Amino acid sequence: MADSTIPKWVPFYEELADKLLAFKNDRPALIEMTISVYQSLGMKLPTLESTPVPDDIDPYTFYGLFNKGISDASRRRITS
Repeated sequence: MADSTIPKWVPFYEELADKLLAFKNDRPALIEMTISVYQSLGMKLPTLESTPVPDDIDPYTFYGLFNKGISDASRRRITS
């Protein structure tokens, strides 16, 4: 039985955090994967720096890409 005190989004973020561990020591691969996801969806990668492709990305920034300044519909596309 699900715990009704836990918001519905918590399990998603826990699973995503677990998957991000695969990139713990390979941030360039995290950048490549992030770019690939946005390209495959036909979405523009949000600008993080003065260049279109970030030089580095950490998990907090990764989460921020789909949590700030986009619609819920776009967020669902990115995270599905």
